[in-house]
Amino acid sequence: MSEEEPTNAAYLDEAYHNKGRFRSVSILSTGNENAKRLERKVKNILESHSIDEFKWSKTSSERYLEAGKEIINLILEEASKDRLRIDTLRWDTTDERHDVRPRDDVKNLSMMYYKLADNVFTLRWGNDCSWGLHFDKQTALDFDEWKRILESSSTTEYIEEKENSLESKLRRHYDVFFVEECNSAKEILCQIADLFAGISVFSRKKVNKYRRWENKPLDSFLGNEEQRNFSNSELHRFPLLKKICNKGKDLTPKIPYLTKKGLDTPNPECPINFWEYKPQVPEDEAPTKGD
Repeated sequence: MSEEEPTNAAYLDEAYHNKGRFRSVSILSTGNENAKRLERKVKNILESHSIDEFKWSKTSSERYLEAGKEIINLILEEASKDRLRIDTLRWDTTDERHDVRPRDDVKNLSMMYYKLADNVFTLRWGNDCSWGLHFDKQTALDFDEWKRILESSSTTEYIEEKENSLESKLRRHYDVFFVEECNSAKEILCQIADLFAGISVFSRKKVNKYRRWENKPLDSFLGNEEQRNFSNSELHRFPLLKKICNKGKDLTPKIPYLTKKGLDTPNPECPINFWEYKPQVPEDEAPTKGD
């Protein structure tokens, strides 16, 4: 590996960033060489189901359901061998931090990306890694706002104008070599971040309906009145949620627990880590427009 190539790669995406009560961001992180191998495996799964790009928003058909199951199997098996992490941060827009008006959802998204990235790069991987960051080019992240957050959180003074870019600040904070906005149809691992961001919010919103579905044999829903209580997308997404819950029992530490508030990982050292943001201090409030 050349000196200019990072040791690790991170793939970032968000779900429901500006609509609904619950929002999330997710990061898939792994070694740079492992990323290439994982890409090939996911690509093979997608091709076997004639899918060009896996999107959470499309998980309402049999093709996407079966591909999703295989992807989740692969990802959790890789995680069980400590080859990757997926960390997903979810937040509730009605909690005391976010229930402010007029809330600036774009700035808040930038802050949540920062909180998740700081946790992943600093606490989960440590200081011996260098990074290449890959964002879906459709991200709503405001990169200028992210730079401002890094500036305000840094103890280092940036004096020279040539070091005023986002890349230079990320390099100083986390040894980030580059930030790439990519076409997620071609950057396959961004699709995995999208899947986990989506299923995190889904688990929070639909946990009660999922419990009802889980407690009855699937056949009992076919062609009867009760089946109509579930939407088509729910019936194709519940098995994906179940796959994570069941397969996660093989991990060490075990993950994730499906609580009354959705997927949650009590021990953040677990390589599949779902958590819901909680305000840290009374002054911890979401940014408002005009700040």
